[in-house]
Amino acid sequence: YTNLGFKGYDESKNLIEVRWLNRNDNIGIGYDFVILENKVEIEYIEVKTTLNSDNTFHRITKTQWEFARRLYEKHKGDKYKIYVVRSADSNDANILFISNPIKLWEEGKLIAHPIHFWL
Repeated sequence: YTNLGFKGYDESKNLIEVRWLNRNDNIGIGYDFVILENKVEIEYIEVKTTLNSDNTFHRITKTQWEFARRLYEKHKGDKYKIYVVRSADSNDANILFISNPIKLWEEGKLIAHPIHFWL
């Protein structure tokens, strides 16, 4: 373990590193964790938590949405994942995740509400 996450090797002897970017402060880059394989960024993870066990809306910032959109436009949208931890304050906590939220939104499989305008 490092002060930013985890570093180790997988079964293929690839160096896998998990960097927790927002551990001490929100740095505003659009995701909380980055996964690297042999120093190449392979996955970006944004984490949302709720005390509820049911479906609920989660706030996605402009920075998070725009980062996911840029990846999608580069045909790398599957690298962006949103993990939702439900019942986060209990022993019954569970984790759901979605991959490529922009694609899901464009296909009508993800509801995005509301939309704000800055004028």
